[in-house]
Parts: sequence; C-alpha cells; structure tokens
Amino acid sequence: KICNSCGMAAIRPPWQGSRLEFVEDCLVDRVLRSDLVVEDCPVKGLGYVAGRDFEEDEIILDCLADRVSTASGPMYEKVVKMCNELECGSYLGAMFYWAGLTTLTREQAGDWADELGCTITPEEQAMLLSLHAPSSLSGRATGISVPELEIGGIKVPGGVVDLTVAFLVEHFGFTRDVAPVLQTLALIWKYNAFELLNDHRLALFIAPSMCNHSCDPEAAYYLEYGEDFTRMVVRALRPVIAGKEVTVSYIDRHQAKEDTATTRRKAIAAGWLFLCHCEACCPMETTPEECKKCSTLLEPWISDLQSGPYDRGEGATCDGCGQEDMAIFHSYFFHCGSCEMDWCPDCCERGGCRARSPTSAGESASPEEASLGEADVVVVEAHDVDFGGTEPAEAPCWDSDEDVRDAG
Repeated sequence: KICNSCGMAAIRPPWQGSRLEFVEDCLVDRVLRSDLVVEDCPVKGLGYVAGRDFEEDEIILDCLADRVSTASGPMYEKVVKMCNELECGSYLGAMFYWAGLTTLTREQAGDWADELGCTITPEEQAMLLSLHAPSSLSGRATGISVPELEIGGIKVPGGVVDLTVAFLVEHFGFTRDVAPVLQTLALIWKYNAFELLNDHRLALFIAPSMCNHSCDPEAAYYLEYGEDFTRMVVRALRPVIAGKEVTVSYIDRHQAKEDTATTRRKAIAAGWLFLCHCEACCPMETTPEECKKCSTLLEPWISDLQSGPYDRGEGATCDGCGQEDMAIFHSYFFHCGSCEMDWCPDCCERGGCRARSPTSAGESASPEEASLGEADVVVVEAHDVDFGGTEPAEAPCWDSDEDVRDAG
C-alpha cells in the first residue's frame, strides 16, 4: 500500500471493515457485552461505556495479561547496546524496541525468530495492531527523521522514520515491509503497556487498553503479578450509571487532585502525546482559550507529536514571556493561526481559560506503576495509565523504493 500524500509504503490495517467491529470481535471473550459497550466517544475515539449500573468498588474488568515481554537475556542486552551506540539517540527505550521485536511473527523475523523468541501468531499480532499508537511524530523528536522525497521533480516530505527501527531492520536483515510493522509495534508497547517496575517486564492487556483518560476518573487499575502470572482488575471508584463512559487516570490520580490543570496537561502531553480535555481540566463553564492579541481560538501543538506550525527547524517563541523554541522546554504550546502569535502553557494558565478541543487527539498509553514491596505477589494501583482509545495508528510511512538503511 502506498500513501497518496507522500508516496511512501505503509502498513495495511490488520482488519477488514471498521475498526470498531474488529475491536468488538477481539473483546468477545474478554468483556461481557452487557457490562461494557465499545463506542466512539467524542474527541477521544473508541472507549468503554457502562452497559449497566456499577456500584462503588465493584469490579468492572478482571483479566490476565494478553502479552508479556521480559527485558532480559543476551539478545535484549544486544538491543540495548545498539540503542546506546546510535549517535542520533533513540526515541523509545530499548525495552520497547525489544518488545516490538519479540512480537514479530516468525515469518517476519526470519532466521532470527528463535533467538528473538517470536511465538506470536498473525491473528494475535493483528489484535495488538488494533491498539492505539500515534499516527505521526515530530521530526524534531530525538531519533526521529522526516526524509524528503523527490516525486516528479518536486520535493515532498516523506513519512516519519524512527532511526532506531531502521538500524534494527538493517542489522537483523529484515525485509523492508517489516519496518513499518516493527515501528508500529514498538509504539503500541510504549503507549499501551504496563511497565512492571523492578521486574524487567512489560505487560499488554487488550481489554483494559480501550479505557480513555480523565483526571477525575470513574475507575482505577490494580495489578497483581508474580513469576508466572500478571493480572489486572479495574474497579469503580464511585457508582457508575449505565451509559456513562468508563474512564481511568493515566497519571497519579491522588497527585492530580493537588495539581493545576496545566501541570496535569504537561504530564499527559509529555507521556501520552495529547492535550487533556477532561471535565477536571476543562469545566463546561470556562471560556475557550483565545489569542490575547486577536481573540481567535488558539490551536494546541504537542511538541513530540507535531513538528510545529512553522518550517522545519524554526521553533515557536512565546509572545507572552519570550521563551524561545517552546517545543524543547514544554510538552505542548498554543498557536494562533490568524495572527501567528504563540503562547506557552504557563502564560495561557495565567490567562485563566482553556484551549479548544483538538480535531485529532493522540491518546494512548504507556503506564508506569510503583511497587509497594518485594513480596512474591505484588498488588498495586496503576496510576500512570492510558490505553489509547483514539483512532488506530496510521502506520508510519516508509520508503518503498530504496533500502531501509537510506530511510533517514
């Protein structure tokens, strides 16, 4: 498949028809349809809505991990070394690239399948690929390149290329069509997996991954894990009526109560690449964020997701405080498309209002949770969670005519 906008090769969606139907089929054995319903939630994309009333502290979801990646062994150490030696740096941590490698099919991994421990079937991989991953990344992010192609004598921007993925594909001798799959899998592990701290493992849960975020959530995640199992329980924090969206917090919900909306938004934008528009951050009675010069509604820009409103290499300067190249110092900022004014989050907070909802949010998740002890079985609330309920990854584009090693 060739992207019409840039002429680059792109991964085909692993489902036929709508993503909603595919996700519902994936969840048949994981979620009771009468309890939870998958719906297209405004702004956020796919998410859960309560199919019946839930009482406070009632279990909403209870499931074992669908996939666990263990970051250890000689091959993992080899990947770590390769990531550390890249002069351009790596966008993701080595464990996410490793998890992506281990969830290639045996056919995709070729001669390396046994050493990488690739056991996933094409059907199981298709379920993973239905989870959310950002459809674009900023060309200014560490280890990310946006090459230019010449088509018909005209230079056009190419697709986003993770240079670490390009290096891994070259090193292992994978075919070119494996590159966008590996890149997407690594992003899916990054933005959907739980990192089991002090355990060197990542865990993916298909069903809970469909929960959307709120800084004032309806439910919370809890983990149980030992040497041979990893289990997740989602419990209602208060009564949830039928038809209400079932949300969780991707950040520490206890700390979130003490933080300002701007502080929470900075953490969400940095960790999950979207600007939070939940009711806690954007109460209905607040006024939309407007440009302080021309009163036009401001547009949010996520620093690691979008390259910015200007030409590549030209950073945005805050017209309020004078902060230069805001993408380096802030996880997001605001831009006025009318008068070309730019505002950092702190200057906007001092204005006392909020930003309009983006037309395309990038909600996804890579949770971290803190261990409460060193017992054989650890039960801990997982605060930093978001399993992307937004649209599926439009897989990163790759050069279809040249070798992957030239992608950057």
